[in-house]
Amino acid sequence: MRYKYRYINKELFSFFVTIFIGYIVTNFFKKSIIEWHASDSNLFYGFLHIIVNNSACFIVLLLSIILGRYLSISFFALNGLILGISMGFINNIFLSLIFTLPHGVFEFLGFFMTSYFVNKSREVIVPKRNYIESYVIIFIAAIIEVLVTPVIVNFYLSRG
Repeated sequence: MRYKYRYINKELFSFFVTIFIGYIVTNFFKKSIIEWHASDSNLFYGFLHIIVNNSACFIVLLLSIILGRYLSISFFALNGLILGISMGFINNIFLSLIFTLPHGVFEFLGFFMTSYFVNKSREVIVPKRNYIESYVIIFIAAIIEVLVTPVIVNFYLSRG
């Protein structure tokens, strides 16, 4: 089982360590709590913005085939830091998970799969179908981020 994770172990480590660092740094330096309210206005442009952003992230991970593994490690470290900072500003782990988990599970599964395939491609030929499958998961995450996450967040926030 250990060999299965050897293609993404540094990415996983950098992602989770920087979530923790971002959360701690934000709680140490922040002066006020920022509350985010989900908005369901302009769903198409929201989806377009998210899918363009996620596609750019997907391309960055693909570029690590050429530019080296440190690009994907940096990608996950930066994303972990951003997630940790966001969680720190919200100042409520449960609420942070509500904002993140519905789409985040699929989004990062797609990104980790892409990174796994990119790192594995240094040793063996990886079928293009694998990259397509990981992008489809990222695309599904964007749909969930626009349609499902705001409903869950609004439901939670409306309860008081």
